Amino acid sequence: TFAIGFANHFVSESGSDQSITNSNSNFGSKSLVSKGFRKDSFKVHGCQSQVWLVPEQKEEKLLFLSDSDALISKGLVTLISSIYSNETAEEIANSDIDLMEEFELGVILSPARRNGAYSMLKTIKEYAKKLL
Repeated sequence: TFAIGFANHFVSESGSDQSITNSNSNFGSKSLVSKGFRKDSFKVHGCQSQVWLVPEQKEEKLLFLSDSDALISKGLVTLISSIYSNETAEEIANSDIDLMEEFELGVILSPARRNGAYSMLKTIKEYAKKLL
């Protein structure tokens, strides 16, 4: 399921420079405004909290809009979705970047949150592979 042409349902929030482990974290990327996008078809399975990733295709690029009911997960999914947004499906599917290593997420996240982050990454790659 893809959200195409619904940009007016999303909002950019001003961010913070705080750590993702801080309960007030917000990476300032796009967060879902419309509760209508909080559907099971957009839900990331394998996360401790509820997390939604909404892919939007614009021309050749994918954008990932996200939300969560937990602040830490919201910051984490916003960070991950902002890294992969504005890339082509092929670039995302073929990416071998290890975000856990790159950002030392394995060190700062609990095992449950680490599993959730893997699920978020897996979901993004699955969306990209569907378009190839």
